Amino acid sequence: MVESKVDSEPRRCLMTMTSRPAIAMPQPEPENCWRPDARPLTEMKILIVDDDPANVELLQAILADAGFRCTKSVTDSRCTMDVSKDFQPDLVLLDLIMPLVDGFTVIDSLRGADGDLVLPIIVLTGDCDPKTKLRVLQAGVTDFLTKPFDLAEVLARVTNSLKSRRRYQLVEDHRAALESARANALKLRGELWELQSTRTSQVVL
Repeated sequence: MVESKVDSEPRRCLMTMTSRPAIAMPQPEPENCWRPDARPLTEMKILIVDDDPANVELLQAILADAGFRCTKSVTDSRCTMDVSKDFQPDLVLLDLIMPLVDGFTVIDSLRGADGDLVLPIIVLTGDCDPKTKLRVLQAGVTDFLTKPFDLAEVLARVTNSLKSRRRYQLVEDHRAALESARANALKLRGELWELQSTRTSQVVL
């Protein structure tokens, strides 16, 4: 585990990246309906935002032991947007109750005008109050993880969210490829029409 600290006045941000060998890989999806070069789930990026270093360490250990090789953590929620823009995560595990900037504010920022509206966000909370859950869902979160964490539940919810993220990315890639092919076809059609018009003019002359 390699740990780096980013210090800036008047705040201090702690970020941690982990890189550990795979131990228990998540079950892969059948690849017959997806691009063969699609990223494995274990290579997708996971950002953990929690002010409690113990929770961060536990989640990193669970993910690393399951083979996830690219995680980063933030313990000062004020740093979340800067880290997210640089890291470009595929999934955010977000604590709800934090000092300075709470989870609700972070969600609004991640979902803001310059944010990723379809980025999966799993809220970490010990508050099971129905009103809180409703408010979080209305804010646009993807799922919940209740503290204390259950290993199997963490891996199941993370894996499901990453699968949804990868499907969306593959659909977007396919859509972009179709649009590019359509634009090229229209361009070629125009060039052929101009060539045909030029040849017709030459025959008339």
